[in-house]
Amino acid sequence: MKKNSSVSVRIEPEIKEQLEVIFAKHGMTVTQAVRLFLNASVKKKGLPFDLGFDEVPGAGKEQQPLRRCDFCGNSGAQIKLIKSPLGTCICEDCSLICKILF
Repeated sequence: MKKNSSVSVRIEPEIKEQLEVIFAKHGMTVTQAVRLFLNASVKKKGLPFDLGFDEVPGAGKEQQPLRRCDFCGNSGAQIKLIKSPLGTCICEDCSLICKILF
């Protein structure tokens, strides 16, 4: 059996209390939410969400930025995105899974 490693993060007590309330609404602890985030990062080989929208290659002023799900990375002009409370955008396909994270 493999032994787990630990990661320690220091945050303000007020932030920790807010996180505990947020994640408790989804039936998880802060530790479980961090594990979920870290596993999603490994699976995606990067952040499990984008920090912004990428421009369409060769886009001019008349073209819209590429719409991309911050969780799964799916993109396209017709993709329907939902804004999460954290300001990230998720597609309808990921909304059920993302509700756990966000």
